[in-house]
Amino acid sequence: MMDFQMISVEIKSDAVESRNGKNGIYYKQTGYVPMMNIDGVADFYPSKIQFMVFKDDKGNPQPYPVGNYVVHPSSFRINKYGDLEIGFLRLHPVKNATDKPAVGRASK
Repeated sequence: MMDFQMISVEIKSDAVESRNGKNGIYYKQTGYVPMMNIDGVADFYPSKIQFMVFKDDKGNPQPYPVGNYVVHPSSFRINKYGDLEIGFLRLHPVKNATDKPAVGRASK
């Protein structure tokens, strides 16, 4: 699993205008993720990334608290061509290496 580390709850906002003329604001948080090359050798320093954060019912951004996270399985989807891709990034907090989100079958 891919590990993420949040070292700050600070968020940045970007004002955008959609194609239909509606204005909106996207909120982004910065985190760090250790990356590896194709041979599985880890980079010396983690890479800084930005990703969108969820909003509550009132439209207020809800940043992830400081801590360690893994990508939640619900972040992945299959596109119309059958390719695996990441949709909206969701993170799951971890306290230790064995603490990871449960993966199971969806009920019908």
